[in-house]
Amino acid sequence: MLGSFHTLMNLLGAIGTLMHGTGLASILEEIYGGNAVKHILTGKSVQRAIRGHLLLEKCLNGMLVSEIMDQDSEFADLVNECEEIYTTLLEGKQASRSDLSEKKVIVEQKLQERKRGLAERSRTSKLWLTYMKMVRVARMLILADRLGSWSRHLSAVGECLPIFGAAGHFNYLKSAYMYLQNMSNLETRNPEVFRKFQEGFHVIRRTDQCWAGLGADLV
Repeated sequence: MLGSFHTLMNLLGAIGTLMHGTGLASILEEIYGGNAVKHILTGKSVQRAIRGHLLLEKCLNGMLVSEIMDQDSEFADLVNECEEIYTTLLEGKQASRSDLSEKKVIVEQKLQERKRGLAERSRTSKLWLTYMKMVRVARMLILADRLGSWSRHLSAVGECLPIFGAAGHFNYLKSAYMYLQNMSNLETRNPEVFRKFQEGFHVIRRTDQCWAGLGADLV
């Protein structure tokens, strides 16, 4: 198996390589010291890198949503309704999950439309939107491990390929590509192992809690 933790480390390093000279380091230095940022951008300081990237992604998303809400009252109403339903669910009260899902789809569609418009008009916007996509891939890798989702894991590794290629991380690009090729035939070649992986046994668990999966190369 391709170690998901080391894949994540390499992805974080690739993000640092591709974002070199964009001002990302200066932004992260608002949170961490200069030496820590160097390790973050090379992917060596994983926990700090994840925290820093997620914080920045949240800020960028917040700016984007706020801008759309100021210009589109319908979008603002949808976001507020989603927040109300989500808060109600967190409090353990009854609320329509299907209604929340429908509204989330509409919100996501409007966000994607706005992102496409920004990317077409501004190279700087396109750069930071690409950064947000790369951070989303990192989140997908973490999510797949934590939930023990085999399909999400393969999808996330597939999303890493163009990032590895663009950053010049060719060893991981080749390894990940061969890994995906082999795993795509796993159901035919070894149905029993495939079934176990589908059940979440490709990760290590020390408890039966939902968010407890860890990559085999991390334990």
